[in-house]
Amino acid sequence: MTDVGIAPENLEATEAWNGPLFDTWQDFQAVAVSNARAHGDAALADHAPERGDRVLDIGCGLGESTVQLAELVGPQGHAHGVDASSRAWRLRGGHYPRRPNVHGGTVRFPLTRT
Repeated sequence: MTDVGIAPENLEATEAWNGPLFDTWQDFQAVAVSNARAHGDAALADHAPERGDRVLDIGCGLGESTVQLAELVGPQGHAHGVDASSRAWRLRGGHYPRRPNVHGGTVRFPLTRT
């Protein structure tokens, strides 16, 4: 993956998610994930991807939602998870078995206001 750098306006948030916010999030991961999943499930009930689709999970954290999306798109589809926290993606590998249709890693978008 090519690192395109971090836009100055995103630097503070990226550093926080690779530092103290990630540490706090880890302490409350079970609660945060279960609450977020309820909202994600509701969205997917109305707008589920189809088998064979390619989906992008922005802000995937440890990839719980990315794995859920991979199950929905099936082996012919692909789920791509990206997160600004490199710590989250490194830790992800210990939580979920490798799946051939799940891809991801850290990404740093050079976002600017228009």
